[in-house]
Amino acid sequence: MWQMFRGHLCGVLCRYVPMIQGKDGRVQEPWCIKAVVNLVEKKRRAYERLKKLGNDRDLEDYKASRKELKNEIRRARRDHEKALASRIKENPKAFYKYVKSKRIRRERTIKCDSGKVYMEPEETAKVLNEYLASVFTTEEDLSDCWDDVQQTEKLGHIDIKKEDMLELLENIKLDKSLKLDKMYPRLLWEVREEIADPLAIIFASSIGTGEAPEDWRVADVVPLFKKGSRDSPGNYRPVSLTSAVGKLMEKILRGRIYGHLERHNVITKSHFDHKLLPQYTVKTKQRSSRTMVLHETTQNYTRLSETT
Repeated sequence: MWQMFRGHLCGVLCRYVPMIQGKDGRVQEPWCIKAVVNLVEKKRRAYERLKKLGNDRDLEDYKASRKELKNEIRRARRDHEKALASRIKENPKAFYKYVKSKRIRRERTIKCDSGKVYMEPEETAKVLNEYLASVFTTEEDLSDCWDDVQQTEKLGHIDIKKEDMLELLENIKLDKSLKLDKMYPRLLWEVREEIADPLAIIFASSIGTGEAPEDWRVADVVPLFKKGSRDSPGNYRPVSLTSAVGKLMEKILRGRIYGHLERHNVITKSHFDHKLLPQYTVKTKQRSSRTMVLHETTQNYTRLSETT
């Protein structure tokens, strides 16, 4: 069912959504507005005239057009940077993307434990993959711990309605990158009214069978640099880029599980529920770990002072 839905949506994407094609492999600067492009063409025509005729008047025209282009480039770049700085809270990704493009990039090198340095992309990827796999932790079997846990009512059937899917699709983040399932978040948002009901049926079928499509379980793992030397594999942490549709499924399950635990008082006020809190369903106040530690410490001192 999911493969049929995905194939249909990808077919619609290929037929009706135009793709931007690059020109000669050149990357256009974000501040290169129409006025700059027109002045570049004006300078090119002046240069062709100067090369063909070579008189003093054409030389003056070329110098004037060149100076005008430089001034326009400075103004366009300054205005673009001011706009990015003013919208940094609304769109921080655009700001840091521009800053990152101005940095001097160097080839990534990775040094293994033996001291050998790898420079090729395939070799560095292999070394990072081996290191991240070596530090991966396997969770212990916690089946014996359930005997000491207070028995509560089990979470029954999870009903997914069209309204729930529509609310999730309306709040989907449009600036996320394309994942392995080839589902653009922007496309999902544009056709949210039409796909809300089919997605609800697909999610309900997945929950009923207990199986998730492979596209939701496969992720692109990207090493993200933390701090220290960039040559050490231990200074990178893995970040998994998973399916956008799979994340919607996770949000629904998390909201249902958290609501069930909260209704039966399984999660108390002392738990660090800020990581479990789904923003789209539960409207309780978030608590940071620091706040909860201070709160518990204060209560302990209060109890000790009352007993002494």
